[in-house]
Amino acid sequence: MSNVVQFPKMVEPTVDPLEVEVYQSDTGQKYLSVLKKYLTKDDYECILLSVMDEEYYNEAEQQIKDIIDIYFKYDN
Repeated sequence: MSNVVQFPKMVEPTVDPLEVEVYQSDTGQKYLSVLKKYLTKDDYECILLSVMDEEYYNEAEQQIKDIIDIYFKYDN
């Protein structure tokens, strides 16, 4: 599997919406830090804008929405 990226293990293994093997972070901030490290700048900025603005979220691709939905599961 050449598309597997090893993230630092935080809690228990999960699979993210982009089909890349990741490990669950214990806070939303740590989750965003992992995303920043492994996503393109454009995708990361899209995620941040979509977290802050519902209009951006509604216009985002489904993969981005899935990532944001995971972020909002954390107690921030």
